[in-house]
Amino acid sequence: ELGINKLEQEYESLYFLLNNVIDITKLPEAKDKDLRWLQKCDALLLVIFDALCKKFNLSYCLEFGNLLGAVRHKGFIPWDDDADVVMPREDLDKVMPLMNDIIERYGMKLSFSKLHPLRCIVLSYKREETSLWVDIFPLDYYQTDETVEEVNKKVLKYRDIFWNHLDWTSAKLSEVKKEMFPENKYASNKYLIGNLEAWVGDKKDILVFDEKSIFPLQKIDFEGYKLNAPKNIDASLRLEYGDGYMDFPRNAINTHGSSDSPVDVIKKKGTDMARVFEELQQIYKDISNENR
Repeated sequence: ELGINKLEQEYESLYFLLNNVIDITKLPEAKDKDLRWLQKCDALLLVIFDALCKKFNLSYCLEFGNLLGAVRHKGFIPWDDDADVVMPREDLDKVMPLMNDIIERYGMKLSFSKLHPLRCIVLSYKREETSLWVDIFPLDYYQTDETVEEVNKKVLKYRDIFWNHLDWTSAKLSEVKKEMFPENKYASNKYLIGNLEAWVGDKKDILVFDEKSIFPLQKIDFEGYKLNAPKNIDASLRLEYGDGYMDFPRNAINTHGSSDSPVDVIKKKGTDMARVFEELQQIYKDISNENR
């Protein structure tokens, strides 16, 4: 017990020093060359997705670690290794029908989450070799007279149903969702609910955004590109990470449910990420020329 207390004190001391001595916004980019190439390629995959959304008039914006990275580092958090965006469910439902032909023509792939089709769509490029993907999560629209607290309780209840019935079809779960979150176009509160199909029982991961905090979207610098961000970035980040989102995190390790991180995969496969970066650059040029 004394040993645990001592370890906790040392941990808190380190955390205190990090946040009171070092400016997190001045951190250098990733030191690991493989991780840095992964980030640069993921950024290009985001830019390609941005170009396709413009082509088909679909809305999306950065959220989660990428939005935080854009604010703190004007790009990836130095230790981050994947890309995430959100988009309204009605737009997400159009992604595959509208983009699939172009995506496949350039060797990329759109697929549903392995967990369940309702959860998210994944855009990837040679994923087995490169560990490159963008998770595209839905924002479910909900107009109601209920308070945020009341909506939060509904989200937890729906997540329990979702996780206990992963074998249900998308149509059946969608019907359950409509019953629990009925449309009321005369109600005063307009919400966009993120992560509705994710993380059962995790109260910290409930994301109920005020529609006005997301739209109209704005542009933000990310790895030298201009990408979409929510209207009220501060409100989004406080909802996702709390008031201390500019502090050093207490946990910066994420292997995405696997024993290997994306960087581990690249190293094991011996993938030349500089070459992959050039391939993605060419894809972006080609798609941009098509848009013109």
